[in-house]
Amino acid sequence: MTTTAENPTTAATSVNGVLELLSALVACDSTTPTGEERTSAQVLAGYLDAAGFAVDIDELGPGRVNLLARRRFAEHGPKLMVNSHLDVVPAGPGWTSEPFEPTVRDGKLYGRGAADAKGALAAMACAAAELVAAEGGAPLIGELVYTAVSDEEGGSTGARHLLSELAQADDLPDAVIIGEPTGMRPLTAHKGSIRPVIEVVGVAAHAATPKQGVNAVNAAGAVLAALDGYSQGLEAIRHPLLGSPTCTPVLIGGGEAPNAVPEPLPHHPRPTHAAR
Repeated sequence: MTTTAENPTTAATSVNGVLELLSALVACDSTTPTGEERTSAQVLAGYLDAAGFAVDIDELGPGRVNLLARRRFAEHGPKLMVNSHLDVVPAGPGWTSEPFEPTVRDGKLYGRGAADAKGALAAMACAAAELVAAEGGAPLIGELVYTAVSDEEGGSTGARHLLSELAQADDLPDAVIIGEPTGMRPLTAHKGSIRPVIEVVGVAAHAATPKQGVNAVNAAGAVLAALDGYSQGLEAIRHPLLGSPTCTPVLIGGGEAPNAVPEPLPHHPRPTHAAR
């Protein structure tokens, strides 16, 4: 029996290519909502254009863009889309290296977005380029569509816009692979997200005479207690793949002065109910 191993030179080149592209992407600050995604999209656009893809950058707003790149191998056959997002969450204070200066340490690349999800963007772009480069040796059919969307960490405006545009053009793919940090485990379902804002309204008064007003902070405490009870009740609901829904308060704020009874208090719980 003959065993054929992967060419180590090709494998090394592939890894180096992913690291080089990933480093360029991590160096782009595309933080939601304060950063901009255009620079990351331009890095990918240049790479995919050189690889033989037809590339389009769709302007959604100031600094906000979607990228779509296509390579049609034959007029017939399925259409496969690979997708991930350009934006990243804010970098917190606990970093031991600059979050937007990619650093390779102990065989890993560190930087904001290296895992979620610029690693996927880089890996899928390199895989797509290698697929095109190998086209002559193994004729392919169908079409490969590479998409990188805006605002996934916010309101998913990029994905919503892309889906609407493709649906209107009757151009939806036959299958989609979404690159997210799953530890290389294929996932076929995920929780949907509902993000309501609860505003607790009190009555203003001087802090020295609180009974003349209604304290919105105290009232919000009752709301939080009710949400906690609601969250515990959700544990009785089970999805075969996703487990129980959750309800998580994530943002709270209120009060305008240390000597005034707080009047308005916005509160942002994040309940997750649906599976899709």
